[in-house]
Amino acid sequence: MAAIAYAEDDTIWTPRRQVSLERARRRSRLVAVLRRLFVALSGASAASVFVFMAIFTAQGGFSGGARLNGAEPLTMINPRFTGREQDGGAYRLTADMAIREVVGQRLIRLSGPLYQAQEGASLIAPKGEYDEAGAMVRLTEGVTLVDRQGNRFVTPSVEIDLRTGIVSGINGVTGTGPLGVLSARSYELRRSDGALVLRGGVTGMLPANRTDPRAEGVN
Repeated sequence: MAAIAYAEDDTIWTPRRQVSLERARRRSRLVAVLRRLFVALSGASAASVFVFMAIFTAQGGFSGGARLNGAEPLTMINPRFTGREQDGGAYRLTADMAIREVVGQRLIRLSGPLYQAQEGASLIAPKGEYDEAGAMVRLTEGVTLVDRQGNRFVTPSVEIDLRTGIVSGINGVTGTGPLGVLSARSYELRRSDGALVLRGGVTGMLPANRTDPRAEGVN
């Protein structure tokens, strides 16, 4: 039997291939357009960021003057300051927290300060200030002073000269201890000889047969 050959008719497939090619071309053109659009939008976003930063800088930062610069407060937790007085006596000043309002400023605000001198006197208060330049400490809002002799004095505020170690105040003081009960309008505790000098309206009740040359009263 003779073989019968069939001729393949390509005309049946030609339109389908053309349609697929056109779709691929349209898809390629769409992808190219989307890519260009994405690049354009990215450039616009970056430009807007730089414009915003320029405007932000020109207007001085956040509203209200909040800026990250050297004028911001510096906070220290549990700080400790130590030093020596003119006669060599050591002291230590600690606090729960210290705040330096401006970087480079020598005045430091203290919360919960505690001052301790080498001879054993301790002063504690709710608030205070440490003046580094003037070598002075000011304790306020109710100060309690205790020493190794058992004296305990209470006063609204005190000033401590870190160069001489003298503790003084002018807002009144009351205290109890081995010397009895004492009160005065002003006072001075000298580190050099340990004398407590009371001035103005001095009153006291000393124990019987008890005198102490370190206590001086001046009315």
